[in-house]
Amino acid sequence: MNAESPFDKTERFPSAWEHGDERYVRDTNEWVARCRARVLQLDVVLKVEEADSMVWDMCQLERWRVMVQEKAADQLYQPIPTRSNKPGD
Repeated sequence: MNAESPFDKTERFPSAWEHGDERYVRDTNEWVARCRARVLQLDVVLKVEEADSMVWDMCQLERWRVMVQEKAADQLYQPIPTRSNKPGD
């Protein structure tokens, strides 16, 4: 096989983070800080201590932790679907 054969070439697969506009977080403190900042933007009457408690609880659950921090915060403030506001009703 010559050096130019496709089997001799390797290519790095880019991660999902490289395709998005989100920044990768290095640790829990950074995740919490970014999520807290977004929560406080969305809920201006919420106290910082209340936001901290809520966000720390969230970061302990994989369901939330795998989400981009700002999008996780946005999910908290989505309207709860009811029969009267479901599409198609």
